[in-house]
Amino acid sequence: MRVQVKLGWVVLLTTLAVVLLFGSINYYWVRYETGRTLAAELEKRGAQIARALAVQAVDAMLVEDRLRLDRLARETASLDDEILYIFLVGPEGELVAHTFEKGFPKELLHANPLPKGRPYMMRRILDTSGQWPPIRDVVAPVAGGYAGFVHVGLAENLIFAGVRDVERAVAWMVAAFIVIGIIGSYFFIRAVTRPLEALAAAVRSVNLSRLGEGDEESLQMPEPSWNPLGFETEVDRLAREFQEMVRRLRGAYRQLTETHQQLVAAEKLSTIGTIAAGMAHELNNPLAGLRNCVRRIRREPHNRQQLLRYLAAMEESAERMHRVVKGLLDLSRPRRPEVKEIPLAPLVERVLLLAGHKLSEADVEPQIEIEPGAATIHADGEQLEHVLQNLVSNACDSLRVKSAKDPAFEPELVIHAARRNNRVEIEVRDNGIGIPREDLPRLFEPFFSTKSPGQGTGLGLSIAQDIVRAHGGTILVESRQGAGASFRVVLPAAKPAALPAPA
Repeated sequence: MRVQVKLGWVVLLTTLAVVLLFGSINYYWVRYETGRTLAAELEKRGAQIARALAVQAVDAMLVEDRLRLDRLARETASLDDEILYIFLVGPEGELVAHTFEKGFPKELLHANPLPKGRPYMMRRILDTSGQWPPIRDVVAPVAGGYAGFVHVGLAENLIFAGVRDVERAVAWMVAAFIVIGIIGSYFFIRAVTRPLEALAAAVRSVNLSRLGEGDEESLQMPEPSWNPLGFETEVDRLAREFQEMVRRLRGAYRQLTETHQQLVAAEKLSTIGTIAAGMAHELNNPLAGLRNCVRRIRREPHNRQQLLRYLAAMEESAERMHRVVKGLLDLSRPRRPEVKEIPLAPLVERVLLLAGHKLSEADVEPQIEIEPGAATIHADGEQLEHVLQNLVSNACDSLRVKSAKDPAFEPELVIHAARRNNRVEIEVRDNGIGIPREDLPRLFEPFFSTKSPGQGTGLGLSIAQDIVRAHGGTILVESRQGAGASFRVVLPAAKPAALPAPA
């Protein structure tokens, strides 16, 4: 999960990071360039002093006039407070004159020798005794080095003083940019992020479950974004487009609701037509049989044997019509199940006992597998028995049809019950003819049957599904044509707190 950070903080921290980054880069670059420039200026200045003194000291060096050279060195050093020392040496490196008051430090004598052919050279010298700060020693030849050399010492702190001034200027500049960045971030937050937060609040206020209610004016939209010139910004356009989107969405929702209501009404009419057509089909054959029997009886009312035969046929037709009407009533007005804890094994045995005739016709010995976790369930025993009777009856019909086609076929019927977490699954599985793939989506529709005409009403699975749904469960089916079918009744393991209303 990503950490949520306000856009204003992102802008502020990003601005500060950019300012500090570029400020640091600028600081070190300016510091380096300033130090290099000041060092070059110091070298140029020291070279000018040393070379000018070398020109003035040529005659005195040639005649070895030490008093004049000493005076010349002191006069030159007194002209500039930044000159730490001046000393002159002969062509063999012997000391001729110097400006030191406390004695000449001998380590300076050979600290900066001038290579042949060079007009001057500056070298940085560190005083290990701590008497002097770091020095830039500039040496220039007198008469090409034939008369000697002039050394001028300049304080290196001149460079650092200039660099420190630049550092302070850059630091003030970075501080100014930070302040400007903070002020700019404040105005950005006021102009952008606050309207965006208000727009986000407006988005959250849209209740999708009540989208068709209310109007656009009831939606709290953000105030126009702040800007001193009063222009319309992208945030304002975004808010306006969002309001327009909600308006269109509400219109589409109303239209969708109206269309849904029309489809529901059409589906109801279609269902009524389907039920009416199914009833007409299911009742037509028994009624035709009844009418035919009545006609035959009228022709020979005294034929007792024929009368008994036709009365049995009439009773069978009437019973069939009764089953169709009863199934239709069960489908249209299912009662709420009376759920209680019941043992599953006796219920399954009772279902198989009632289906004994069907099991004999299919020539199958059912296998009962009830795991300990499913020994008892919470259900309406009478309704669950009706569901299992329907599933077992259908499995027997499938096995009987396949046995008729294949004499070597060995029918199998398994009733397996197990607990899966907080659900109980009761599976009725057979290896009969199976169900075609194209029929699976319509399997639970009223009056839809995969059996031959006259073999079923097409209401059994539809009623079974409604019963299971009323228990808070579902029926799952898996089948492959020619390889049998598996129906799984999935029910809550515990008694539901509130049962759904019958469909």
